Amino acid sequence: MTAAAAMPTGIYGEESVYRLIPVEEPKVEKGTMYRSRHNAKAPPSYSTFGTAGTSKKIGNCSGVEPEFDTGGGNHKAKKSMSSIGVSVANTVSPQTYLKKSCSKQLPEPTKFVRKNVVSKKTGVPRQNEKPVMGLTTEKNFVVSNAVDNILAPPKRRAPDSQTMIQKSDYGKTPSYLKKIKAETNAEKERKAADDKGAYPLDNKLCLLSESERKELLSCLKSKWEQLNKAYQALTFSMDTMTKVSRKEMQEAELDKLERAIQKLSFKKCIFLYDDMGCGFNEMGIKGCDPRLAKSM
Repeated sequence: MTAAAAMPTGIYGEESVYRLIPVEEPKVEKGTMYRSRHNAKAPPSYSTFGTAGTSKKIGNCSGVEPEFDTGGGNHKAKKSMSSIGVSVANTVSPQTYLKKSCSKQLPEPTKFVRKNVVSKKTGVPRQNEKPVMGLTTEKNFVVSNAVDNILAPPKRRAPDSQTMIQKSDYGKTPSYLKKIKAETNAEKERKAADDKGAYPLDNKLCLLSESERKELLSCLKSKWEQLNKAYQALTFSMDTMTKVSRKEMQEAELDKLERAIQKLSFKKCIFLYDDMGCGFNEMGIKGCDPRLAKSM
């Protein structure tokens, strides 16, 4: 095979004059391996590994060799026998292994017996073991139970340590009866107080006379006519919020006056309430029955 045939073709599968002579690959010479001048076996600085069970909190504070490390305590971070256990270099020899002719032989295998075992339950019957069948009885259990209960001796209660007369609460009213009696008396007193003050004489009520009623009724009617006249004078167009609010306020005032006029027209007994606190005693009125105030 020629050199040209051994070389690969171009991108398009054609030969090139630039690849007729093979090019030798340059040999790369490896340099020397880098080795740090620091000890690779030194523990990391300010590490907490390997300090359990010692007075050392952190290790290798100075970053120097482990044997010269004194920062944080006198204990080394790397403990002996911390990798695979206790060293047996001086006690075990590879030539002194257990041989067949050695006097130390293993004991003969025996059956394992568990100690301190509680007795097991009875086993499940086997397939060839058949239960006893065909057993019948003529005993009447209802009659037998009745006879046993009739002939049984009566149960006797143990005598009490003290009789009823010797007890501390003998002859005293029970606490629950005292409570019920107190509740009943309180209910009676409350009912008597309600009946007594059902119709008290209230000095803040005063009966309105007939002349005053008519005068008040005429004043309300005249005020209603004035307000109704102003209400009729309102425009039909309510294009602003002011007009709408004025109309609603006048309608509410008219409704209030109409209800007051209706009460004064049909109610004959009308009472005035002294909300100022001056009272009606100076007028010689001692009070009235509050039931008549429902007519207001």
